[in-house]
Amino acid sequence: MTWLMLLLAFDLAAVKAEPDPVKRANRALDYAFEQLAEARKLTSDGSAEALKSTAEQVTAGIDLMVETFGQARRRTSDLKKAELRLRDLIRRLETLRQDAPFEERAVIEAVETRARASNEKLLELVMGKR
Repeated sequence: MTWLMLLLAFDLAAVKAEPDPVKRANRALDYAFEQLAEARKLTSDGSAEALKSTAEQVTAGIDLMVETFGQARRRTSDLKKAELRLRDLIRRLETLRQDAPFEERAVIEAVETRARASNEKLLELVMGKR
């Protein structure tokens, strides 16, 4: 069963088709993690165009996750778990940016900035606007 969920996480269209919003959000975040792993491989290969495409997919996964939780009924524990995982993704993006060649850092930094903004949105959903 776990391999099936991992297989679904590789395709963003399959993730969007998930009817349960919490599962969809979690799979979108899984997708972002998988694309981040692919981006790490691409930084060592020196393929800047492929890295840019993969970075856009990381952003798409993060955006889908935040959008889905924004539309879902409030489930604070699920939101908090997603926020913690997103923080982990941000730390990995920081490490990737630091390890990447200078020419590729701007692409990764843009994704990192977008992930931080998404993290703030999740925190607002968890805590509520004040």
